[in-house]
Formats: sequence, structure tokens, C-alpha cells
Amino acid sequence: MNTLTATESIPYILPEIILVIGICAVFLVDLLIKKESKTPVALTALIFVVGAFLALLKIDGLEPSYLFSGMLVLDKMNVYFKYIFIISAAIATLVSMQTYTSRKLNSGEYYAFLLTATLGTLLMSGASDLLTMAMSIEVVSIVSYCLAGYKKEDMESSEAALKYVLYGALSSGIMLYGASILFGLTGETNLAGIHTALATTEVNSIALALSIVMILGGIGYKIAFAPFHFWCPDVYQGSPTPVAAFFSVAPKAAGFAMLLRFISVTFTNDPSFTTWIPEIESIGLQKVLIAISILTMTLGNLSALNQTNVKRILAYSSIAHAGYMLMGMAALSFAGVEAILFYLATYLFMNFGAFFVVDHIGRKVGSDEIYAFKGLNTKAPLLAFTMVIFLASLAGLPPMAGFIGKFYLFSALVSSELYLLAVWGLLNSVVSLYYYWRVAKAMYLEESLSDEKVEFNLSGGVLASILAGFTLILGIYFNPLSVWVKSSVSILFG
Repeated sequence: MNTLTATESIPYILPEIILVIGICAVFLVDLLIKKESKTPVALTALIFVVGAFLALLKIDGLEPSYLFSGMLVLDKMNVYFKYIFIISAAIATLVSMQTYTSRKLNSGEYYAFLLTATLGTLLMSGASDLLTMAMSIEVVSIVSYCLAGYKKEDMESSEAALKYVLYGALSSGIMLYGASILFGLTGETNLAGIHTALATTEVNSIALALSIVMILGGIGYKIAFAPFHFWCPDVYQGSPTPVAAFFSVAPKAAGFAMLLRFISVTFTNDPSFTTWIPEIESIGLQKVLIAISILTMTLGNLSALNQTNVKRILAYSSIAHAGYMLMGMAALSFAGVEAILFYLATYLFMNFGAFFVVDHIGRKVGSDEIYAFKGLNTKAPLLAFTMVIFLASLAGLPPMAGFIGKFYLFSALVSSELYLLAVWGLLNSVVSLYYYWRVAKAMYLEESLSDEKVEFNLSGGVLASILAGFTLILGIYFNPLSVWVKSSVSILFG
């Protein structure tokens, strides 16, 4: 790939530039409008998100290149992830418009934080240097702390922010220390330079293993894989629901983008994942990834079994899904990478949809507990129907998109002859049926505590239907997404 200077790189980062302008515009509009009306602020944020999407369409066909002298990279996989982040920001903005137009909250700050977090995820997916990896994670993390504690009057929200800060500071410190060890071993911070140094110079295997584990810990904090998952349930429960939905998709996808690039570019010798630098083969990286995957999906599913709060159930579900996607990483193959990218696209719609329904019920009924969903089929049939679609997809039932996503993951494991891991993942999927079924059972088979109808406006109904529609369509007509994924992965190594 070409290596571009700072000036030459400007046309390649148009989405990021538009988001930066959008952040400033949101603050400006918030200062100029009346405090009683927050819709113009949200619309301003949405306009710039759409602008970033259009800019991404423009740079989609550009030649893959290293930007800013190798600090960032733009390739098809990077662009694929950017679509996920920008679509996530658009959905989070639309859901937030349903929530915050009637609340006395400073939405100028809120939407600016949301755009800044989106900007950070764009940078994470293209980071090709240890410095940009650390800096982009911090951009996402710092504004995430603010978003988690946005409801300052709510004790749960303040607690969520405090826990997020503590865990985030710890994981960032661990990652930076691991990066310093890797720099000390190789004398390089650029991932390609580190690969060259490791391939041509003998280094201490123990020190290398320690640095890799520490860097994985920092990335794993964003993905929420075990044992860096402890923040996740409390933060999701205490955060505003649109924020929790955004956390469950965009930063998680950004973490996987960074993990894929870090492992593939730094430690493999060819695009087929068949040969590695000698030290990596002695460390047993695949065994580490398998162990993390098993631990993450098992803890996530078992912990969700006795939960009564639906947001906490979805939080533990998010941890379990991180474990499922780590199975694709453990496969150490192109098929595994393709499965991860495909799964993240389907996960975007089904998880945002589930959180959207929970958000609406929480605002109308005043609770996120399972009992608030009792008899929802009679009080809000559309909400109940879409929620069943989202839960079925999260569980991996056909003909939902989640089923196809898991099919790709298990196929990648079988191709890599990881049969026991595939069986373990299948068993975990069966376990997850129980806690998803508890919510569906409450909606359709249990009597409501109140006969009062749950009002649902037209825009909310359209948004829920669109998310449910994509969840169904991608489970039936998934070939275009599959082709897109294959083309995105095919030039991962540039």
C-alpha cells in the first residue's frame, strides 16, 4: 500500500472531518436555540452523521493506503467497520430523539459526546500504530464515561460512570504498559514495523507474551471479554438506554477491528494465516484466544440466567456474544474473520432493536424489570412482536439474521478443526434460550399488571419495524452482505 503524508491524507479522512465539524455545530446550535426545544440539536447531529455516511461512500473506492506516514490505514475492512459505526450513531441519535426531546437534559453535550465517541471508533478501526491505538481508545473511553453518567440526578447512572472510569483507567494502564514492553523489544510502534522486527530479530518470548496479553487486555475492555467484562452489566444498567445500546455495538465492533488488525498485521507472515513469526507459535496464541472465548461466553450466559432486569440481561448477553465472535478470532483463518464481520453487521440491528424496545418500556412503564413486560402483547402488539424477533435473532434461531451469523462462526470453527469449541459454543447458545425465553414468556403468556395501553408514536413504530425488518431480511437474503464481507477481508493485509 502507498504511504501518504499528512497533507495527502486529508481527502481520506472526510468522515472524521465532518464529524469534528458536527461536534462544533451541535454546541453552537445548542447555544442559539431555546432550551425548551431540543429537536434542532438532535437534527443537527443527525445531519452531520448522514454527511459522514455520504463522505464514506465517496472514499469507499479509494486505493488502500497508509495515512499520516503509517499512523492510520484506509482499506476495505476499515471502510466496512466505519459503515457499522456511522449507522450505529444514526440509530442511537434516532432513539435518543425519542427519549430526550421531553427531558430537561443538556442535549447539546449529549449529542456532542455521541459524535465524539463515533469519531473515536472510526479512528480505532484504522489505527495501525501503537500510539494511535492507545489514543483512539482513550477518545472513545473518555466521552463514554461522560455518556454513562449523563443522568446526573440518577444514582445508578453516577455509579455506572464511576465504575466505568475505574475499570477504564486500569485497562488503559495495562495496555500502555504492554505497548511499552513491545516497543522496548522491537524499537517500533508501527504494527508493520513491529512485524518486521519480530520476523528478523530474536526477542524474549516471555516478555513478548506478557506484552501481547496486556495489549489484549486493553482491547478486551472495549470488547467486554472476560476477565475485563465486570464493568459491563452495571454500566449498561445505569447508562441511558440509547447509550447502552451504542456501547454494546460501536465500541465493541471497534475493539474487534483493532484486535483483527493487531493480530493479523503484526504476527502473521501471509494473508492465509498459515504461517506466523516463530515466537507466536511458541506462545500458543490460538489457545489463549480459545480460552478467552470459552470463559467469556460461559460467564455471560450463566450470569444472565438469574437476572430480572432486562438491561442487565442484554448486558450479559452482549458479553456472551463477544465470546461467540471470539470463536471466529480463535479460528485464525479468513473464514473466521469473515464470520466476525458478518456477525457484527447482524448484531447491530438485533441488539439496537432490543434496547430500543427496552428503552420505550422503561420510559412508559417506569421499569426495566421483566415484570414490566408482562402482557405486552395486549398493550403494545407491535413492540412485543418486534421484541420477539430481536430475542430470537440474539438466540440464533432461524430464519433470523443471528442464525446465519452463528452459522458462519461455527462453519469457520469446523474448517479450522476446532470441533470442541464449536460444541461448546452450541451448548452456550442453547443455555441462552432460557433467559431470552423468560422475556418472551412475560410478553405473551403472563397477564399484565395493568390494563393501561403502552403508547407508541409513529416514528418509534417505524424505527422498530425497520430494525426488525433488517433482522429478518439478513436472515433470509444475506448473500449481498456475505459478498461485501469477503471483499472487505480479501485485502486486509494491503
